[in-house]
Order: sequence, then structure tokens, then C-alpha cells
Amino acid sequence: NALAYRALANMTGMATKAGKPSDADRYRAAAAKLRSAYYQHFYDPATGVLAGWRSADSQLHDYYFLWVNGIAIHYGLVPKPEANAIMDRLLAKMKEVGYDNFHLGLPGNLITVALKDCVDDTSKGRFGCGVRPDNSDGFQNYENGGATGAYAFFTLAALYDLGRRTEADRILFAM
Repeated sequence: NALAYRALANMTGMATKAGKPSDADRYRAAAAKLRSAYYQHFYDPATGVLAGWRSADSQLHDYYFLWVNGIAIHYGLVPKPEANAIMDRLLAKMKEVGYDNFHLGLPGNLITVALKDCVDDTSKGRFGCGVRPDNSDGFQNYENGGATGAYAFFTLAALYDLGRRTEADRILFAM
């Protein structure tokens, strides 16, 4: 959704430059609609961060995804005071779980993704999906808390956008 928002905003500019004002208006309206709903739809009051997704049953699936929150903050989908509060919670959770190996990049998520939220039955034992019901045997493996430089940009960009240079530099310079 955050990527769709950015695409719609960029399409607005492209349509304007192409002399297509009705298309620009349509893209602008769609971007505004997405922006107005994003924070309230994905904010998880139980954790104080944005969830990764909301399923068809309206349940939030929140595993402290650094990149999901970073993208939303960097693209302006979260008001600045709330964005700072989210970053406070993410950095506190990172400290709580003991992650500080920034030379490896950043983990995608800071807590274990439940086994029920793994891709499918064939994923068990692969891609960070363990076999235990709580998925504790899958954490910090590949897509389940494993560190990577991929998408670290968005967390760093969000920190820099918020003026949190010291915290961003601490991660970036280690990478």
C-alpha cells in the first residue's frame, strides 16, 4: 500500500507533465484516499507500530517490521509526531531483542512471525518458517528476523527524515 501510494503520487506528476489533467486528478484523489486511510488502518495500538498487514478477518499481523514502518514514514503516510513515536518503539524493541549487528544490515521483523502466518504448508522448515507451533525454531532464519541490507534504506531514510541523524548514522556506518 505504501508503494502504491508513492506510485500514485508519481503518476500524478507524470500525468500533469503529459498534459492529462483528468488523469492527474484521478491519481491525486486515489493517493489522497490511500493516505487518509493508511495510518488508521495499519496502526496497531497494542504495539504502537504499523502492522505488516490486515487480513480479511480484519486482524492486524504485526511483527515489528522495520521496513514496513520505514517505508510508510519515509513516504509521508504517518504524521511526524506519530512517526517519531513509532521509531521510538521500533528502536526500543530492537534493543530489547538484543539486535545490534548492524554490519549485517537490519532484520525485516523483530519478533517471530507466527507459524500460522508462514506462506503455506510447504514453507514449514524453510524461509524462516519452522515446525514448532510458536515458530521459535524459525526465528532469525532467512525471512523471519534474519538480517539483510535489503530494505534497510527505508528505515534509515525514515530516521533521517525525522532528523534522527545520530541513530541513523549508528546503523548506516556499521553497514
